[in-house]
Formats: sequence, structure tokens, C-alpha cells
Amino acid sequence: GQTQQKLTTTFAPLGSGSTFKIFTAAAAMQAGLGTQSVIQTPVEYRSPLSPHPFHNDTDNGETFPTTMPLQQALSTSPNTGFVKLEDDLGLATVVDMSVAMGMKGYTLNAGAVDRAFTDSTNTYAQEIVAQKVASFTLGVTPVSPLELANVGATLASDGVWCPPTPIASIVDRN
Repeated sequence: GQTQQKLTTTFAPLGSGSTFKIFTAAAAMQAGLGTQSVIQTPVEYRSPLSPHPFHNDTDNGETFPTTMPLQQALSTSPNTGFVKLEDDLGLATVVDMSVAMGMKGYTLNAGAVDRAFTDSTNTYAQEIVAQKVASFTLGVTPVSPLELANVGATLASDGVWCPPTPIASIVDRN
């Protein structure tokens, strides 16, 4: 009935989805855009980093205007707008923002995060950029649940990151 994991460096193999769009939005704000800055949200977007086009999720019948304020984009989550914004800012800028906001495990050796990169000498963040993972903003990469939860704490503290302090052990019921 006991388990032990290195919580700060244990990665779930699947990404967290659109939650990662917050890193692109934060990088945009750091670059001078405000929540009312208008971004492009085309029906289809082709990133220079990817051979595959990106589309918005319209499975529920929702359609998106071709432009919208960043605040509206954060609440409605158009994929094309965030991939384009990531391209405009630079993938490395968005990946660096994810690390600054709390995804510190991305500074580990790439193979420690994703076994596909076991032979890499890069950090995982460097590997994302080297591999041109245009879908990074869509949350497709492995994620540490503890680190991602701590990103919420970074947001709540006006952008100040503090290391997570999980319980190390419980010695008795008191």
C-alpha cells in the first residue's frame, strides 16, 4: 500500500492540452501585448515549423472569428491563434516561459523526460526547440503534474515562482 515517486521530476507521458496556451499568452504579455491585443485566429494555420496544418476544435459546432483579443482567445482556446502567436514570438521564447513559470523539469536531460531522447545531450527544453515542436502550445509534451499545478501558484502570485514543497514523509497520524 505504499508508493514513492520523485514528484518534482515524475512526468506523465501525455501532455496537458490547452493548459499550455498560458505559456504562449504570458510570453506575449512579456513581449508587450496586453489582454486586449488582437491576435489572428484563422480557420487553418500552417506553421513554418510543421508540415501539417493546424485547425481549431470545432467538434461541438463552435466557430471562431478570424481575429480576437488575447483575453477572448484564452477563454475560447483557438488552436490556430496560439500556434501562430507562438510562431510570432518564437518557440524558444514560449518554451523558456514555461520553464520560468514552473516547468523546471524541462531543464533536465531530454532523456530523463522522454525516453525517445535518451541519446540526446540537450535539455528537454532545448530538444523541443531543436525538434521544432510547433504544437508545444497545444500541450502535447510530457508534463509533471506537480510542476503544472505549481504554474497555477506562479500565476496566483503575480508571476513569482516559488518551489513546490510537497510533503516528504508522514511519520505518524499527528
